[in-house]
Amino acid sequence: MLGSALIVLAIGVLALALVKAPAWGWGSASTITAFAIAILGLAAFWWRCLTHRSPVIDPAMLRVRSFTAANMASLLFSAGFAAFLLGNVLFMTTVWHRSVLIAGLSLAPGPATAATFAATSGRYINRFGQRSLSALGIALFGIGSLWWRLRVGETPDYLGEMLPGLLLSGVGVGLVLPSLASAASSSLPPARFATGSAVFTMTRQIGFVLGVSILVAVLGSPNRVDPVAAFERGWAFMIVSSVLGLLAALSIGEVRRATAPADAAMLASAAGFGK
Repeated sequence: MLGSALIVLAIGVLALALVKAPAWGWGSASTITAFAIAILGLAAFWWRCLTHRSPVIDPAMLRVRSFTAANMASLLFSAGFAAFLLGNVLFMTTVWHRSVLIAGLSLAPGPATAATFAATSGRYINRFGQRSLSALGIALFGIGSLWWRLRVGETPDYLGEMLPGLLLSGVGVGLVLPSLASAASSSLPPARFATGSAVFTMTRQIGFVLGVSILVAVLGSPNRVDPVAAFERGWAFMIVSSVLGLLAALSIGEVRRATAPADAAMLASAAGFGK
């Protein structure tokens, strides 16, 4: 419980620092204090994981290469994905002056495409591997963000500017989600499957928190002269997170399922499989 409280505190204060830094000032005492508390909280959380008999994250699991790389890729990708979900709605409602309902319906092709490909991509994981599918998916999401960064302007053009990026990113999301989830859990011993899945879900949610927080910091105050400029910075952040997520996905390596008994030796064996 203490370890859980520490990571909640650390991530919460980190999000606070990112969101409020533009108003407080990046060099202000409040911002520096918040970042310091977040760093100390994360350090205390990790110390707790290293010393507690039942840690939130078992350090032994991080020796499994595919598990660690998939979680890192998920963290980075989820940050960009969360920024997309919020940023594009804000763009259409504030720059293109669409209603919230119309903006939501306009984004629907992206989730619909993602759901379609997520439902069908699972059957290709064994053929092409988690690394290949997740890397391809993150790359497509990044290309969709690049499309928005280069093509979207202040004059509304949904079919020519917004929709192509939605379809590309939707395909990418549909490939990424099942591939990373499989890579994060498949090489862990069976007794660790539930814990590994929970850690993967936690990592993804932390990515969402950080992605929204960073987007808020990047957007800053509205610019009436050039309202698109702030969102171009947001799309640039999505591109950067996609590039970093792609590098993490490429480091996943071969994923093999562990079947040994659930003990320390089994986890060590899983670590060997992931290398």
